[in-house]
Amino acid sequence: MKFLSIVIPSFNSESYIQQCLDSLLVGRDDELDVIVVNDGSTDRTSEIAHEFADKHPFVRVVDKENAGHGSGINVGIKLAQGLYFKILDSDDLLDKEGLIHLLDVIKVQNEKGNNPDLYLADYGSFYEEDDNVPQAVISFKRHMKKIEDVVTWEGLPRVGISDFFMIHMTYVRTALLKEINIPLLEKTFYEDNQYLFYVIKNTKTLYYLDKGIYKYTVGRKGQSISLENMAKKYDHQYRVKKAVIDHINIDEYNAMSKPLKWHIRHELFKMSVLVYFYTYIGKGKERHLQYKDLYKYFKESNPEMYRIWKHHSPSWLLWLQIPCIRHLMTIIGYKIFAKRKGWK
Repeated sequence: MKFLSIVIPSFNSESYIQQCLDSLLVGRDDELDVIVVNDGSTDRTSEIAHEFADKHPFVRVVDKENAGHGSGINVGIKLAQGLYFKILDSDDLLDKEGLIHLLDVIKVQNEKGNNPDLYLADYGSFYEEDDNVPQAVISFKRHMKKIEDVVTWEGLPRVGISDFFMIHMTYVRTALLKEINIPLLEKTFYEDNQYLFYVIKNTKTLYYLDKGIYKYTVGRKGQSISLENMAKKYDHQYRVKKAVIDHINIDEYNAMSKPLKWHIRHELFKMSVLVYFYTYIGKGKERHLQYKDLYKYFKESNPEMYRIWKHHSPSWLLWLQIPCIRHLMTIIGYKIFAKRKGWK
C-alpha cells in the first residue's frame, strides 16, 4: 500500500535534485509514491529526474509549462495515490530515519483504523555543506499534551506568539486535500501559508511524531527567505492574504471548536505580520498605499472576520510604530527571526 505521496515541485534544480531524491531511498519503495513535477525547467532537472525514475518505479515525473511552485503542488494533489501527502522542495531533504519512523507509524495507525487528518513532525534548518548538523530545530513538542498519539484540537494548547505551523512540519491525509479541492495560487511565492490555512481549517485530528524528518536547506543564494527576494516579492504576500480572506467566512468560523478558532486567529495574525514585514523590508510610498488597500479590502469584503481579526490580533499594534522607523525595525526583526530559524 502507498502510505505516503511526496510531491517535489522543481524548477532548474539540476544542482540538487539528485540528492533530494536519494534521501527517499529507504528500502520502502512499495509504500512511497513520489511525484517530481518539473515546472518548465531549462536545465537538466527533467533529465535527472527521469533517469532516477527509470531505476526506481515508485517515482513518477511530470513535465509541464512553468506556472510556479503552487501549480506543482496542485498537480501533485491531483495525482497523489498515497494515504498521506507531503511537499518536499527540490533543494531540501528528508531524514531517512525520520521517514522510516513516519511510515511505520502510518502503517500501524492505519491497521488500527486511526488515520488522523494531520501528522506533525519537527524540522531542522541545515547548511548545504553540512546536512548533519542543524542550525536550528523547529519543534512543537513542548506544546503537545500527547506525543505519538492521536489528538483533537483540544489536545493542542495555545502556542507562543512566535510559534507557528510551518509547511515543513506537515503530512496531510490525501483524501482531505482532495476534498478541500481549492487550487493554490500559481506564479506566486509564499503560497505555503495559503496551503497551511486550508489544512488547519479543515483538520479535526492530529498526531505528533517525536522525530525530526524534514531537512530545510538554508544559506543558498536566491532563496525566497533572502532579504532581496522579500523586498522584491512583497506583493506576493498580499495575494496570499487575499486568497485566505476570500476563503473563510463567519459561518464557518462560528461552527469551529473554541481551540480551532484560536489557531485560525493565530494563523491570521501570522499572515498579518508577514504582510507588514514584507512591506516595510523595502521602502517606498507605493508599498504603504498597497498595504492600506489590502486591509481596506479585508474590511469591506469580509467585515465580520475583519472585526474578529482586529479584536483578537495584536498585529494592528504595528501601526503604532512611527512610519519613519518601520523599515529599520523590520530589518532588526528579520535578523532576530532569521537567527532563531537558523537562516543565518
